[in-house]
Amino acid sequence: MNYSLKQINDKTFLIDARIRIEGVNYRKRERFSGSRRQANFRGRDIVEALQAEAEREQSMSSLKTFSECISFYVKEKSPASSDITYIKRLDKELGSVLIEDLPKALIRFVAYLNNSVNRLGKKYSNASKNRYQQWTRAIINYCHDWEQIEEKPKLKFKKFEEQARDVSLTPEDIERLFRAIDEYRPYLRPITMYSIQVPSRVSELTETTIFNCDLKENLIRFKNGTTKNGDGGFKPIPPNMVEYFNSIPKGCPWVFYREDNGDYKKLKNFNRAWRLVCDKAGLPNLHFHDLRGYSVTELVKKGMSEREVMDICFWKNNMLHVYYKRNGIGSSNKAFELLKNETDSDQKKEKLG
Repeated sequence: MNYSLKQINDKTFLIDARIRIEGVNYRKRERFSGSRRQANFRGRDIVEALQAEAEREQSMSSLKTFSECISFYVKEKSPASSDITYIKRLDKELGSVLIEDLPKALIRFVAYLNNSVNRLGKKYSNASKNRYQQWTRAIINYCHDWEQIEEKPKLKFKKFEEQARDVSLTPEDIERLFRAIDEYRPYLRPITMYSIQVPSRVSELTETTIFNCDLKENLIRFKNGTTKNGDGGFKPIPPNMVEYFNSIPKGCPWVFYREDNGDYKKLKNFNRAWRLVCDKAGLPNLHFHDLRGYSVTELVKKGMSEREVMDICFWKNNMLHVYYKRNGIGSSNKAFELLKNETDSDQKKEKLG
């Protein structure tokens, strides 16, 4: 028995509970009013609470380095392949750092990025520097929320100003892109064709399985927790891709896949293949994520409301004005019509005069 009872008077007892786990003593004393039987029940409850507290403290102190935090995060969260690139780099550069030393180490790492170039020989963009800092904070916050670390280090960092990418694609660009895809990496055609029509994140598409598809209603369902904002939703299957969705081979769970010696494999990080086809198409600065902006622009041009675009993009806020304000399609069209009406009116007045 890990507790003792000392009777103070007829209905009052002093409960003294003690346990020892891995060389650490845990103790709690409590004054209890009731019968001896009730006091015994309370004593057992206190011991159980002490054991739970001890186990929690032991687990909280289990993660010492940032690498251990990264391993825990990756195991529990299974981040998308497009995100794992940042996480692997952080593990390489900061993995050996003790958690309490992480703030200073992160500042040094960002300073290094400011004065170096990436593998393409270009300076690191502000967006990339922000992503490294944001992923560091996200991993630490997650480990702290799950009580894997006792004290969360204060990660104060400067957010670098980002400029939204302004990439426009002509019908000729799209034609050249698909021509290069068909010649060099044919398996990229379906996911590219879908992306230029339906705004999507690459992580959403690479994780999509045939079991998420309603081929009768021509919809793809995204469950809660599988999108960036955490909420689920639906995206349409474009009419010109219905045949493709119905022709996905049996035994292949993935909607977008590549075939390798008779096996159907999930598309993971296909950045190298994408760079190849873009270079061959004469579009070296085109990112796959740019197709998301292009498809949003096309939907707005076709008259889709902002609310509808938000639903398809899984936006909680109207990001159209933040990231796609440069297009100004709706406003420009209305301005054109107003100016046209004024011109027509002036011309009529001149004729009448």
